[in-house]
Amino acid sequence: MSVTILENQPVSFNTNLNQLDDNCNCRGQNFCQLVQRDDITSFQFKIDNCGSNVVSNGGFNSETGWNILGAEVVLNGGFGSGANWTTGAGWSIAAGKACKTPGSIGQLDQTVSPLTNSISYRIVYTVSNYVAGLITVFAGSLLGTSRSANGTYTEDLVANGTAFGLIGGNTFDGCIDNVSAKALGWTISGGKATHTTGNVTDLSQSSILLATGYYKIIFTVSGMTAGTLTPKAGTVAGDVISENGTYTVYITSDGNDLKFTPSTGFNGAIDNVSAYELQTNYEYIIADTNGIEIREINVLTQTIVEDHVLVEFPWDYQDVSKGCYRICFKSGNRYQCGVQDFGATATNGSASASCSDGVSNIAISVNDNTGLVVLTNQILTLGAQYRITFTLAFNAINNNVKVRPEAGTALGTYIDGTTLSANGTHTQIITCAGDKYLRFRFEGTHAVNSGTVTITNIIIEGCYFDNICSDCFSYDTTHECSQLLTWYNIEDNFGFIYSTGYEHKMRVKGKLWKPKHTKDKEIFRYSDGSRKTLFADSDKVMQLTLAQIPEYMHDALSSGLDHDYFIVGGDHYTAEVEDYEPQWRNSSLTAPVTIELIKNFQPVQRNNNC
Repeated sequence: MSVTILENQPVSFNTNLNQLDDNCNCRGQNFCQLVQRDDITSFQFKIDNCGSNVVSNGGFNSETGWNILGAEVVLNGGFGSGANWTTGAGWSIAAGKACKTPGSIGQLDQTVSPLTNSISYRIVYTVSNYVAGLITVFAGSLLGTSRSANGTYTEDLVANGTAFGLIGGNTFDGCIDNVSAKALGWTISGGKATHTTGNVTDLSQSSILLATGYYKIIFTVSGMTAGTLTPKAGTVAGDVISENGTYTVYITSDGNDLKFTPSTGFNGAIDNVSAYELQTNYEYIIADTNGIEIREINVLTQTIVEDHVLVEFPWDYQDVSKGCYRICFKSGNRYQCGVQDFGATATNGSASASCSDGVSNIAISVNDNTGLVVLTNQILTLGAQYRITFTLAFNAINNNVKVRPEAGTALGTYIDGTTLSANGTHTQIITCAGDKYLRFRFEGTHAVNSGTVTITNIIIEGCYFDNICSDCFSYDTTHECSQLLTWYNIEDNFGFIYSTGYEHKMRVKGKLWKPKHTKDKEIFRYSDGSRKTLFADSDKVMQLTLAQIPEYMHDALSSGLDHDYFIVGGDHYTAEVEDYEPQWRNSSLTAPVTIELIKNFQPVQRNNNC
């Protein structure tokens, strides 16, 4: 993960640390930006994609990875009893199957019709103990394909009624089980997922997001003729889409599933789906001029708007003495150091677990209430974050067994991950409490030799942060003869977000002086020599003279003069200048610069000795 610093703002993060001398000067010019106790410093940056796209098969080459089905509508499809089924001639239900003997045609029906007319369903069932004859599924009055062999069969049928069941021919001799019918809301072909009108079924991928993660989701909608489509992260909905186009939405997830929910009348397709996690947990510090941390910033406001991070903090809460400082934040490169090949060996950490060698696949035979497996020969770092991804399979084992990843020293303290008890692929972020080792702890109550837990596909990714530091700030209780310049826009522009009330602020050595009133009049002269003023207008023009400032501050000021609001010391001004040209001297931007400002008149009384 990395960030993009926005240009043309008063805070620069681009100067090499080694360019400063002991007096906080840079290349002979007064380098530090002035700040005093009652000032607020603000800056913005953009978040780049955090790692790779978490969506698999976002181009829809097949159904792989996508859930396109609704909820199960068949009751007791596993035939645990005869409940919810009506047995016709020759049918009987026992031992988890429905079986028919030859003699006459007989139907096996769901007692309460589970289907909806005109809705498409994916129907699955298994034929076993087959001897002879034909078995056929029906949806309403629509018949599926007749089957005449053992096997598991899948059919997509559009119901033309509500009834559901199977018809056994007069010679059918065999059994069925595992009967399922789910609404088929989407069809995938030609690199797109197309929605079937009337089926309100989510298009989704399960367990690919982190709960509370912040995601940038990109997708294209095409062929839309009616209805709406809503992207969701967990249950949190993004913008409702009602037109064709390529969209980017930002959502803080409350679950692990990515979903696209259609309205009942949605008719259209979706393709090119991707989702990227964006970092939101930044640490901001006050550092010395070499970038060495002095303390964390005590009070600040961080606002995230789409992929922009807006930061503002007041200096009067920071508890620093007069001096030169930098503002740094820990950002970037999260999840970017890649998969680490530790060449590790899995070892038995206690008498209650045994395992085979290797990192990728570990089979643990659970023989007691607790177990422990340690992956050795690793190089995990104290205090560092790691994203651990692995697949769990609980094989013939009591459900009370749980697995918890931990990271730390072999014999010391570990910081726990989240305890898990379900099959599937899991992702957790753990801060290492020691160094070197990752381990998996087994907990719960279970019978001796009751089964195994298999851990496969272990991936360990480092989550590390690089400090990004600003140019220098010269802090004091007050800076005499200085001016606080503020600017902002009504609408988002210049690459910045202003809709939250964000303002740029920059304090400079200088003075506002030499007022003059420019006049624009139209006078009418009568024949007797008298005169009458028909129109008169006056502007109060002030000169803002600034001491030498570095080039990045000139860049910011040049942009600031073009904003809707430009404020000096609390008063609003407009600069009617077409070009902004700082004065050069001895190949450096060291000479003072003067800008004429037109005051947006407000009757303000002010005392200023500078």
